[in-house]
Amino acid sequence: RVIRRSWTAPYPSCTAWRVNENAPEKYRGLDRYVARKAVLADLYWIRALQHYGGERLKPNSNERFALLYPLLNLTTSLDPRFTVAYRFGAIFLSEPYPGGAGKPELAIRLLEKGIRTTPEKWEYYHDIGFVYFWNLHDYLKARLLQPLPPELFELFPVLRQMLGRRGGDLSGGQQQQLAIARALAAG
Repeated sequence: RVIRRSWTAPYPSCTAWRVNENAPEKYRGLDRYVARKAVLADLYWIRALQHYGGERLKPNSNERFALLYPLLNLTTSLDPRFTVAYRFGAIFLSEPYPGGAGKPELAIRLLEKGIRTTPEKWEYYHDIGFVYFWNLHDYLKARLLQPLPPELFELFPVLRQMLGRRGGDLSGGQQQQLAIARALAAG
């Protein structure tokens, strides 16, 4: 004689697949799959920091910071909203040799990846502009990186005249108009 038992799931509700209150606050309530990716992103971020610190202490070699971009890329692929990995990673990558990797093109690529995932983060635009200005000395590209929407020129007609001027050359009222326009453009 065969006895059949009905099968019951060991976890009757989907809440059992979430990280409980015993985990660090950052991971609480997350789906386990999402939490695993977040933990891995944190681990790869720590590894990127260790790699950067270790390479800065090594004597000069051609292969310094070779793993920095791959580690940062992996970190941001696992957790696309890992803001600190994009921002500090770009600084580490763009800083000239011997203090950094001296690869501003990789810093820009990392920040552009961040912009694709979270376009509302104005800091990424600012950081790319900084890399263009400070490391690549491409002042025009740094200035034109985040253009103002055309409707702002209707609100503040004097902005069109100021496009070619340096920020330090603006009067106090013009600086205020520019600050208001930027705030409106950021949303």
